[in-house]
Amino acid sequence: MSQNTVEIPSSGKEVRELLEKLKLPIPDRDGMAALSSEGAEFAQKLAEAARSPNMAVLQLEYLKDVTTAVAPETREAIAAAGLEVPLLTAMIEIAKEEGESFRKAIRLLQKNAADTDRQAAVTYLGQLFEQIGVGEHIGLIPTPTARQTDAAPQKREDNPLPESPDQQKTPRIESSPNDKVRQIPNNNSPESDRRYGQSIHVYGSKNAVCFNAGMQRDKTAQTINVESAQALGDRRYDWENKIAIQLTQSELPLVLALFMGEIKEIRITSHGASNEKSMTIENQGNQFFLVMMSKGQAARATPIPAMEAYPITAMFIDQLIKNNPALGASQVMALVRHFAKMYVTPRSQAPREVSNG
Repeated sequence: MSQNTVEIPSSGKEVRELLEKLKLPIPDRDGMAALSSEGAEFAQKLAEAARSPNMAVLQLEYLKDVTTAVAPETREAIAAAGLEVPLLTAMIEIAKEEGESFRKAIRLLQKNAADTDRQAAVTYLGQLFEQIGVGEHIGLIPTPTARQTDAAPQKREDNPLPESPDQQKTPRIESSPNDKVRQIPNNNSPESDRRYGQSIHVYGSKNAVCFNAGMQRDKTAQTINVESAQALGDRRYDWENKIAIQLTQSELPLVLALFMGEIKEIRITSHGASNEKSMTIENQGNQFFLVMMSKGQAARATPIPAMEAYPITAMFIDQLIKNNPALGASQVMALVRHFAKMYVTPRSQAPREVSNG
């Protein structure tokens, strides 16, 4: 069977074969049963990723999240760290919400990480589990004792997670495993959306930058908030005094075009109540270089290595698709490339400003 004719898997064996092909974690029997709670979405995205792994960016991110959540190695690492292990269906929801931050914390538990990094990961995961009420509402599961991966996904009656105000879009954990873990405080600034989705942090020696997926202030569309905080020393950052910019619908595709290599540099201007905030991102070949500015404050520069830019790029694609559900990733990218060509000056390829308003 050719790669482009991969069918949707209908058995545990077929699921395992496709996961092995994509080099993703292999669930055991409990993991396969938990994945059945995802319905047809898991099997559909698995087939799409297997057909075109280089193009299925969003599908692969989803698959990395859910397979990491149900992998027996994940439960073993969590238990070895002294944490109580949530039900796998709850772990899936956590992984989908946290994305790369969750996967990175699990990797730090599984490898011989520095004590400070490992402890930060333990604290981060412990706070996530506490927010969903481990041992209180959703119960615990045993750590795996045997690998059973050939079984087909089984239907399982798991109690749904309780719907409480504290569990609906709780504030994101705002630190990387290299920093002291605490929560982003609610912020009444018009540039900040108080309902956070996935967040991705990049840490530099002097400043850090955070990309938050969320809704526009008027709740009419998905967008991304970009925030920058200064270093306080000892791997701590001053997020309470951050510079924050919420990207407009016209800015989202152009910033994505930059991360995709279609634009060399972009300047975002006229943000804030008095148009006092701006941001520049430059593609420097081996990295991206982001600078955020606000009147009366020193400019905050943060380099973004290529490996850190991948989940950020995927986040932009995801938000654009959410705003245009009738379009697929390939159609979104075709539009992005088209408008990137219009944005760049044909003769000089010089960057132009994108003004908010």
